[in-house]
Amino acid sequence: MFSFILTTYSKGGGRMFASSQVELLELTLRVMADYPLQKTCNAVFFYGQTADNERSVIEQCAFLFDQGLVNNVAFSTGGSLTTGQPWAPDYQAKLTDLGVFKQNIIPVRITAPKAHTHTEAIAFVDYAKEQGWESVYVTGSPVHQLRVFVNTVSIVLQKGVKLKVLSAPGTPLPWTQTAIHSQNVERGKRFELVLNEFNRIEAYHAKGDLVSARQVLDYLNSRDQ
Repeated sequence: MFSFILTTYSKGGGRMFASSQVELLELTLRVMADYPLQKTCNAVFFYGQTADNERSVIEQCAFLFDQGLVNNVAFSTGGSLTTGQPWAPDYQAKLTDLGVFKQNIIPVRITAPKAHTHTEAIAFVDYAKEQGWESVYVTGSPVHQLRVFVNTVSIVLQKGVKLKVLSAPGTPLPWTQTAIHSQNVERGKRFELVLNEFNRIEAYHAKGDLVSARQVLDYLNSRDQ
């Protein structure tokens, strides 16, 4: 993975997500170790995970709720995966089993035909705007968290929504354990999945779906003033 980053950013040119290795490292560190607000957020949005990774996000959301750091726990539903399978996760029962009250669990509908990280981000940010929310946490499994956060902030900036987005990575999972990831089609040890996460960020930034690393860092600096 690091050889990929070194090679990619030493070449430069094109529409790169980050302008340097240091900028990419700074953003990754800040996303994985964000500083929490000293008040309760309106909600935590957790992004869809495979059965192998969902424990990570469910545990983190239950912890945030139990600690009084969020008022609500939201997840996405609707649309279909790239495999054609409808996206209708059974997260509500799993959250209530860990102490999240049913009335504080919010399924947010994806209106796009396909369910993936970007359409989840659009659905979440639109819902937050409709509700007049001011601050939210976003949670993905650790291998997914950087892309989760960048997607959310990208939609906030692209739509001009006034929303404080904080990062709360899911609880750790064994990095050397084999897991099914992304759309239930990618398989490998979790540390092996990291490279494709960086590849996706680069590809979706080049496509125009994601803002740059610099813009996300500027957002974080402004958010924390």
